[in-house]
Amino acid sequence: MENAEKYKEYGIPATKGILFFGPPGCGKSFFAKVVADECNANFFTVNGPELLGGGIGQSEANLRQKFRDARETNPAIIFFDEIDAIAEDRSSGSGSVRLISQLLIEMDGMESLDGVMVIAATNRPEKLDSALMRAGRFDTKIYIPMPDELSRKELFASSPGKIPYNLDLFPTRLILRLLDLPFAKGCNTTYCCS
Repeated sequence: MENAEKYKEYGIPATKGILFFGPPGCGKSFFAKVVADECNANFFTVNGPELLGGGIGQSEANLRQKFRDARETNPAIIFFDEIDAIAEDRSSGSGSVRLISQLLIEMDGMESLDGVMVIAATNRPEKLDSALMRAGRFDTKIYIPMPDELSRKELFASSPGKIPYNLDLFPTRLILRLLDLPFAKGCNTTYCCS
């Protein structure tokens, strides 16, 4: 997003979609927010299960509105958390054909996505509809593993918590010892920091 003019200058199509995948709690949502912050982009979240529901066509209308809002306020990132909830392979019979079709239309339809990037996260990339994985859609796939001990410590040290922690109440060495525990995931680390 920051070098969009370079892509245009060289005639290279910019990536429209990035798929983050990895185990639950590894920090996929956190990384999407970091990307938006680094690009100074507006951040729109679409939680898969929340998009579903309402009357006939309501989910598709909600999706169109998210893309419209992002286009109007670009640069913007639209983040689909748990995209597998709305974009499961249509051949399985469990995905919403209309909703997947609307997502495909928004990603590579007639309206340009200039200044808008789509990022999605899933724990189950193999369940996604194959049409989403084609060039010009989610063509960049990034595996995000569980953070190791060093990564958790760096994540903690760099996380801009909303409420600064009091070193008298929570000494850094105590927090870092808690982060050494095997159940300390990326999401637990960022939770400690907010």
